[in-house]
Amino acid sequence: MGKIVCGSNSQVVVGNGDQTLFWLDKWVGSSTLASMFPSLFSLSSSPSAFISSLRFKENSIWRWEIHFRIQLTGDLVFQYFNMLNIINSVSFNDYEDKREWLWEANKFFSVKSFYHFLIDGGLRFDCSNLWELTIPLKVKFVVWLALRNGLNTTDILAKKGIILQRTCCLCTKSDEDHSHLFLKCEFVYSIWRSLQFKLNTDKDFSLSSVKEVWIQWTSGYKGDSNLKRRVFICSLIWCLWQERNDRIFSDKKKSSLTLLNKIVTFSTFWLGSEGISARAARLQARRRKRAAAAKGVDFGSKDTATVIQLE
Repeated sequence: MGKIVCGSNSQVVVGNGDQTLFWLDKWVGSSTLASMFPSLFSLSSSPSAFISSLRFKENSIWRWEIHFRIQLTGDLVFQYFNMLNIINSVSFNDYEDKREWLWEANKFFSVKSFYHFLIDGGLRFDCSNLWELTIPLKVKFVVWLALRNGLNTTDILAKKGIILQRTCCLCTKSDEDHSHLFLKCEFVYSIWRSLQFKLNTDKDFSLSSVKEVWIQWTSGYKGDSNLKRRVFICSLIWCLWQERNDRIFSDKKKSSLTLLNKIVTFSTFWLGSEGISARAARLQARRRKRAAAAKGVDFGSKDTATVIQLE
């Protein structure tokens, strides 16, 4: 019970690091290092180590001594150095660590606030800012599952006894799982690169999970910039999952460029921009004409409301 009360619902103002868990406490922002770098955490030799036990002083310079059960290679090395950049930005002092309770304005624990926290849905998810977005609920649900590796990709279906073709239907080169489908697939690579340019960011997307991308792409940004990143990631996940299902169950395929245009169109519409792209306007017009032909209703009036419907 103590871990539930303290770990997930508090953050730490670090002093000397003697009472702060390196992986499991929130001391580098609103997330733990374990949630930001789950692959590294799963390989850690000391998952419950305190910060002070992983630091040592050499020639008046503080250094980190973080051990793993295997030799880090490939993408894990880049993740490790990314983590070092984050933790090296934190200043340490001689005073004791101070723990702050998240659910009270004065930062002190109270039974009342903990009670309200429990009846408000239990332990909160790191990416709870997903639910603040003004996007369709079904999109939020798909994204929420993707962040938790909970979508029925072929590897998960196989564990449930449902056997489908394991090879990714987008690239036809590797087995499908969450990491491959949304992050590592060759088909998806050009789309992520285009979003990097669109969002003017150099944040990496070649990470181990969608959750890591969500946290790293949105951390450090506020206001409209943060909102835009979250919406574009949601649109990408939704459109990719639709494309994957269309290919498997309907034998329909879109090019990566067509899919990118769809992602941008949905994102622009969800963000409520007045300057919806010309492509979105054409899409509206075509759907109005199809609706008019199917229902025998005159949609030519300028007063008629138009909405981009999700396919």
